[in-house]
Amino acid sequence: MTPTVSLIISTYNRPKALRLVLEAVARQTVLPVEVVVGDDGSGEETRRLVEETFKTFPTKLVHVWQEDRGFRLAEIRNKSVAASSGEYIIQIDGDIVPDCHFVADHLRLARRGAFAKGTRVMLDEEVTLRLENKGTLPERMPGLLSRGIMKNRLKTLRLPAIGFRKSHTYKTGTTGIGANMAFFREDFLRVNGYDENFTGWGAEDTDLMERMLRAGMGSFKTFHVAKAYHLYHPESVNPKLAQAYEVLAEKARRGETECKNGISKWLNQK
Repeated sequence: MTPTVSLIISTYNRPKALRLVLEAVARQTVLPVEVVVGDDGSGEETRRLVEETFKTFPTKLVHVWQEDRGFRLAEIRNKSVAASSGEYIIQIDGDIVPDCHFVADHLRLARRGAFAKGTRVMLDEEVTLRLENKGTLPERMPGLLSRGIMKNRLKTLRLPAIGFRKSHTYKTGTTGIGANMAFFREDFLRVNGYDENFTGWGAEDTDLMERMLRAGMGSFKTFHVAKAYHLYHPESVNPKLAQAYEVLAEKARRGETECKNGISKWLNQK
């Protein structure tokens, strides 16, 4: 039986990018049962965008907001999953523009007891600014030979004939990116979701994946399916990142699977 899907979009004060992402979601060949915008403290412009989009959006649209008290991505993702109802969770960031087959592809790959690590095509600043200023997506996103791709050009190719066969056995490294990831809700809850002790950029997604692996779950990386485009932004710096990776190493030594400061406290607050 096909599981129901909740798509979670994390955002913070980038409404022009979020507008494009929501437009891409509305174009999906298979719609999720709901879209949850997990908002880490954005201002009025984002709130107005979600309210405006809600009027014509083709599926349920939920806005989960928390006060801006610094980078708390782990917390807003937990709150978003707690507010969702789908059996399968696909999460992206608010600057990830999904291909029209994105949800359908992830759904076809879904496996209980395993999480999917997605990939992304990195767009350059010029193309990103042009898209954001126009405020709408082109009929076709940049392809293999297009200008404006900074990185991962080959990932513009969607190759379902081989992609669905190879994805479940395609592994590069032990971690992935939280900006494009999918898992069954029950598997996420088994490890109590994200550890909210991680603040600032980086490490929270690595921690989640490592704990899932230690809990006996599998992982795989999408191969030329479930493609997505990452809108450009300058790289941010987290001065606490080195300390965060020390915490990861200590968790690995202890064999931790279930974090203490996780999603459980939000589950009865829907």
